[in-house]
Amino acid sequence: MVKAIIPKGKKKGVYVGKVAVRKTGSFNLQTSGQTIQGISYRYCRLITHSDGYSYSWKSCPIPPRVETRGIPGEVR
Repeated sequence: MVKAIIPKGKKKGVYVGKVAVRKTGSFNLQTSGQTIQGISYRYCRLITHSDGYSYSWKSCPIPPRVETRGIPGEVR
C-alpha cells in the first residue's frame, strides 16, 4: 500500500492503494475505484509492507453524539 501525492499534471491529486511495477519502472496504482497508470516512484510513499495480510480502506460513518442526563456537552 502506498500513498501517492501528485502535485501537477493530468493525474494531479492524492491517491492511496496497491501498486504494480511496470516494465518501464513506473507504477500502476490501483485504488478502490480506479487504476492510475504511469505513476513515478518520486510521488509514492510506502504505507504498509507486504506482510501477508490484506488491507482495505473503508470509510466509517461517525456515530451521533448522545448527551447524558441533560448535561450539554457531556458525551458517553
